[in-house]
Order: sequence, then structure tokens, then C-alpha cells
Amino acid sequence: MIGILLRYYSHSQKIIFMDHNTHIDKAQEKRRKIGVTLVWFLLISASYGTYILSSNIKNGVDSTASIFMGLGTKVHEVNLTGETATPNTLTITVGDSIRFVNSDETAHNIALRSSRRNDARVESGEFSGEDTYELQFHEAGQFELYDRLNLDITLSVVVKP
Repeated sequence: MIGILLRYYSHSQKIIFMDHNTHIDKAQEKRRKIGVTLVWFLLISASYGTYILSSNIKNGVDSTASIFMGLGTKVHEVNLTGETATPNTLTITVGDSIRFVNSDETAHNIALRSSRRNDARVESGEFSGEDTYELQFHEAGQFELYDRLNLDITLSVVVKP
């Protein structure tokens, strides 16, 4: 009788022990599944983010930060040659930039025309050769730009919200 009780006791301990391990295995399996799901989610998110980033860069967005901040900025080029700016009128969106490209050896100095005396002057400083100057617009409105070294070069910019 004692032998039967010992066998029963040791057998029940094995069952309890096995149930305990099975419980641990189920918890570990659940954590593993959650981890695998999280890894897949992160991989898919990173792939989608890379796709969006690369397509925006191809479309002229000038910086990674502007993409993630949702500004959706675009860079518009204006070529400066001799006595002209091409194009000489632009309509852009808030957050967009204009890149002035010096296409000849003449020096240029792009400035914002202002009707108020106390306005801080936006000015590129002198650039020549194949240098460029980039100006980003943060407010909607109409702006007139000109070349301080050649007053015949002007640019009218309309910035929409």
C-alpha cells in the first residue's frame, strides 16, 4: 500500500511538474509570438517609411526633416544668367524653397525688396561661378526679389498657404 501511495505521489508530482513546464512553455510561446509580430511590424513600417522617403526625394523634397515634419517642401530652381532670371515669376507653397543657380560667371546678390524701412533685409550675399543660394518661405504672401548687383534681374514670388 505504501508503494502504491509513493508511486501515486511521484506520478502526481510529475504531472504537476509537467503542467508547470507546459504553463511556462505557453507563456514563453506567447512572448515569442508577440516579439515576432513586433519585429514584422517594425520591418514593414521601416520599409514603408523608406519608400515614402525615397519617392519624396525623387520629387524634389529637399530634406528628410521636412518629410517627417510634414512640410512637404519642394525646391524650385531659378537660373540667373547675364541680366535675366528664368523663370521670373513663381507660385509656390509655404515651406517651399527657391534655389538660385548662377549659370554664368557674373556675380549676383539676391535680396528681398521691402516697403518698410525697419524690415530685416533678406540677402544672399555675393555668389558667382556655379554657386547657388537657397531661400525658404515660411509665410504666405507676395514677395519681390531682385539682384542688388544687377537691378534688371527681378523675381516675383507668390507663396500660397
